[in-house]
Amino acid sequence: MNNKKTIRVLVIENQTLTRIGVRTILNRESDIEIIGEAENSREGFQLYQTLRPDVTLISLRLPESCAVDEIERFLATDEREIKSLADETEFLLFDLN
Repeated sequence: MNNKKTIRVLVIENQTLTRIGVRTILNRESDIEIIGEAENSREGFQLYQTLRPDVTLISLRLPESCAVDEIERFLATDEREIKSLADETEFLLFDLN
């Protein structure tokens, strides 16, 4: 019996080809599930609130925002949930340019 937990991942990246590449690589792993993709921080924020991923991959170079500011906004949406979200969610910043 396999007791591995599936890691639920949200990908936020404005470049379609990069999103496809990340999805392709992560889909090779049996314990990783892409639960959502967004091409901008607005869509990503909505998906983050709805899906509550274990890991959020967010591009450093989103055209309309700063990734670090977006992470702070994601975590500050509901003060009652900041601790639980911070304990449950990992944010990974990436830049493939």
